[in-house]
Amino acid sequence: EMIGEGIDPAVLNATKEAISKLEKLGAICEEVSLDMVKYSVAAYYTITATEAGSNLARYDNLRYGYDFPVEGYEFNSYISKARRKFGPEVTRRMILGGFVPSAGHAGKYFLKALKVKNKLTKEVNEAFKKFDLLISPTVPVLPFKIGEKIDDPISLFLVDINTVTANLTGKPAISIPFSHSNGLPIGIQLFADSNHDKLLLQAAYALEQTVSLPEVPI
Repeated sequence: EMIGEGIDPAVLNATKEAISKLEKLGAICEEVSLDMVKYSVAAYYTITATEAGSNLARYDNLRYGYDFPVEGYEFNSYISKARRKFGPEVTRRMILGGFVPSAGHAGKYFLKALKVKNKLTKEVNEAFKKFDLLISPTVPVLPFKIGEKIDDPISLFLVDINTVTANLTGKPAISIPFSHSNGLPIGIQLFADSNHDKLLLQAAYALEQTVSLPEVPI
């Protein structure tokens, strides 16, 4: 699911190359299916938006926020002013986070997202009964041009499909720079089971030593 439909050919080739290099280092690699990954982005943003909305509801400029005088403001306009410097993405998540857990919607969205999280965790745990590590591209596509997707948050969310699996399951993961395509970087991600951080770092270091990347001018 992490190297399936929609993956950029250059990213797919880089992933296959990374697998080949690990095999040359002695790893035994097999393909494994994680069926719930296709729901991971929706579940992740549903859960995190709800949590963010709950946490940022405290942002009243009294206990949190930047300082400005409170005198002369009606409550709603005061709260609006206190939050006026939130960026569009933060604002978007706060709105979503207020809607998802509201009456009539919690069961439809939030509870389903939690079920996806639990099922995905079970799938990953089953995979780690057979495998020491999981490998995937960090993101399935090459980097967008600056500002290219600024008005398309869905596309930006979807590139997180591989990385949010670690967040939802609570497993350690690491991304390493691996190759370039037309000057654009491609990363490879490794996952390990809980409490296997040392193994994860050792494997990432071993793979990193097989890579020779040109320095990128800053």
